[in-house]
Amino acid sequence: MMPLPSRAAMRRARARTPLADVLAYLSRKRTNAAAMARRSPEFQEEARWTMRQIDIFSSDLRAGLHLGEARLQPVGVRPKEA
Repeated sequence: MMPLPSRAAMRRARARTPLADVLAYLSRKRTNAAAMARRSPEFQEEARWTMRQIDIFSSDLRAGLHLGEARLQPVGVRPKEA
């Protein structure tokens, strides 16, 4: 009989799942933008810009730059414009 995973291991697995979902979603969106750039020359510049932004967001998320952000800015509160 296999031992059950520890509670800490289960928490770590759950914590990784949302990030993995977001990264997979961004990857799909990037693939769609690349397809749009190939198929529609008139949208090529916009699609490439979109791909670059997705690359930046994905890289930031993988690096953990989002961690602790909710403590700095409450969820649902928009920053005041200058």
